[in-house]
Amino acid sequence: MSLLNKDSIVIACDPSFCSTGIAIFKGEDLIHKCTIKTSTKDEYRFEIIGIEFKKLLAYFPTVLVIESQYISPKFSNINTLRVVEVKGFMEGLFMYHCLESGIKPLMVEVAPKEAKKFIGVIGNNDTKKQVQVLVEQRFPELKKVNQDEADAIAIGLTGIEKLNSQQLLQKYKDKI
Repeated sequence: MSLLNKDSIVIACDPSFCSTGIAIFKGEDLIHKCTIKTSTKDEYRFEIIGIEFKKLLAYFPTVLVIESQYISPKFSNINTLRVVEVKGFMEGLFMYHCLESGIKPLMVEVAPKEAKKFIGVIGNNDTKKQVQVLVEQRFPELKKVNQDEADAIAIGLTGIEKLNSQQLLQKYKDKI
């Protein structure tokens, strides 16, 4: 059974309550990118995120790659519960709309550090900008990529690579 093929549709998400980056791939080819923006002042922002995400389901994804949230100990001032809340809510929201639409995608999580390493980020300084520059270099045909879209593209590429690696392992598991 193949996990991913050239016609598989992969939706990758860099989740946020204010600016969710989205990248859509067909196989390993980027076919769409966008950002779902809302305001903290908008009391209906969760509905807006859901409505905008549901429009993307017209692509009929077979895989949903989402950034897993990681909190570095050096950022001890970050509200850990809030980060977990964002991740859990967004995962639930995305899966709810997929299932409601009759789509049952395979969900793959990618850690931010994993995506940064895969795309080629070096060091810990200004990594968001590095990801953006590396994505723009990899996809020169893109006019402009914001940081959330660049993160989603990096997350998607990493998730696709994870699936390809698992597929390769399955293919050769009897020979190892």
